[in-house]
Amino acid sequence: MLRFNFIFIFLSISFFQNAKAQAPERRSIQALYDRETIYLLGPNRYVRNNVEYAGAAQLRREFLLSPGGMQLYNRSQRNRNIGLAVSLVGSVGTIYTLVSGNRDLYRPFFALSLGTGLASGLLTMRAGTQLNQAVWLRNRDAMTLSEVGK
Repeated sequence: MLRFNFIFIFLSISFFQNAKAQAPERRSIQALYDRETIYLLGPNRYVRNNVEYAGAAQLRREFLLSPGGMQLYNRSQRNRNIGLAVSLVGSVGTIYTLVSGNRDLYRPFFALSLGTGLASGLLTMRAGTQLNQAVWLRNRDAMTLSEVGK
């Protein structure tokens, strides 16, 4: 029994010494992560190093260090703009139909309006997914470059 207690105490001390030695390293990794990575608050708003930034130009600058992230970010912006254009075309068509008063156009333009709304929603969802993927790639690249720079 005494032997078991001795082994248990020895292993416990070894474990706690090892955990204690890793604590400063964990803090430095966390500080590096906080300083170098970004997270989104919206399509053009993000936080980096506990500071909030807004604007597409600011966000675009963050992707300069990540070619893959920049490529996905550009695709995301393109899909979001196409989705907006499709939505506007559907809205204009619906308004024109209602203002014209031609009842024969109601059914086809109603279907067109539903179709453009669905297409716009799908494009906007795709753009959001691409933006999240772009941020993930950018953060990975930022952490990799920071580790290499050490």
